[in-house]
Amino acid sequence: MIVVDASVAVAVILTEPECGEALSTLKTTDILHAPSLLVYEVTNSIAAAVRRERMTETESHIAVARFNELPWSFETHAGTLRVDDVLQLAIRHRLSAYNASYLELALRCKCPIATLDFELRKASKKEELQVLLRDRKRRT
Repeated sequence: MIVVDASVAVAVILTEPECGEALSTLKTTDILHAPSLLVYEVTNSIAAAVRRERMTETESHIAVARFNELPWSFETHAGTLRVDDVLQLAIRHRLSAYNASYLELALRCKCPIATLDFELRKASKKEELQVLLRDRKRRT
């Protein structure tokens, strides 16, 4: 099992430059684990790509199908809410609550994290998690 964040999922489904390496990494496991918020982050990225005319509406449906083909397992937080844990990680590492939720899940599940996000990679390394993939260039 690997915890996967939105940066990796979006790179794969929108075939961004990091797609090949990301897809190879995702294929090394039977389960891709993520907080349920990943679905909304990916959906937002696809909608933004259509609005910016980076893809057509027809291509957006292909991207959704590509996303759905991956072996996802979503953390729904049906049990105890982990708000305090996510908040503490967000404060400690200066992360968004979104990124801190990926970090919290990887820590709790004791599994590697796949991310292309520089800050999340840095925080994951500080928490002594195995980090998969190289970070992409920081966008300015």
